[in-house]
Amino acid sequence: MLQQGSWIIKPQDQTRYQLERKLGEGAFGEVWKARALYGGSFAVKILKKFTPSVFETWNNEVLIGLQANYHPHIVHMFDYFCDMQYSYYVIIMELANGSLESSLATLQRAFSPGQVKRIGCQILSALDKLHNLPGPVLHRDVSVKNILHFNNGVYKLADFGISRQLKGVSPISVGKTCLQNMVPPELISLGYTSTQSDIYQLGFVLLTLLLNRTPIGLDCSPEQIRILIGEGQPRQLAEQLVGTHGKVADCVSVMLRRRLEWRYQSAREALAALSQC
Repeated sequence: MLQQGSWIIKPQDQTRYQLERKLGEGAFGEVWKARALYGGSFAVKILKKFTPSVFETWNNEVLIGLQANYHPHIVHMFDYFCDMQYSYYVIIMELANGSLESSLATLQRAFSPGQVKRIGCQILSALDKLHNLPGPVLHRDVSVKNILHFNNGVYKLADFGISRQLKGVSPISVGKTCLQNMVPPELISLGYTSTQSDIYQLGFVLLTLLLNRTPIGLDCSPEQIRILIGEGQPRQLAEQLVGTHGKVADCVSVMLRRRLEWRYQSAREALAALSQC
């Protein structure tokens, strides 16, 4: 059982990490702040069951992390290993100050257009890297909990647990993605996601920051959520902000367009537009 004070040990060289504080918990495991015996604090993701699906999640995150590890706006992975004694899959990452989710809860106010622009440009840079790898990567869970903040106003994209690396020439992916209220319209209407779906999700995040609330509440029924997404509720809310928030809100509205041909075609195109705001 994982608890404060427990040790996670890398079997290959006996590197030891002592758990200090739980940072989060998901379906397959937990993330802890930990201190290495040799010094330094880290975020340690621990997946707790040796099953094929858990291994696939861990292996997927490791393989994608290795390809994008040195991008300035993607969370850095220092190490990864299996603890055979306790049946843990482990990833050692850089420790953030918190997430956008925690920032919203602490500040209890909307972010300014300038702040939203800076955050958006940094994460679009990360998406541009992922989308242009030799096998393009769809993140599929760009959310306030997966955008982490560091010192000096640096923001980074985290968690590739449900990401998908595209194979061959197919530009689309079929499968699970994000929270219900952030589902891209094309997944509902066409049954797939693409790199443009990550742009939609980031637009949803940026609109959340401008509003200081989620554009579509999780208290709505699944059917209500599908209707609001189909009607373009997030885009409409962004367009209503253009008068007060200017070009930043306009860029966010384009990121949230329902039809792919009217949305930014790439993260690079969206980054160029947002940078000019």
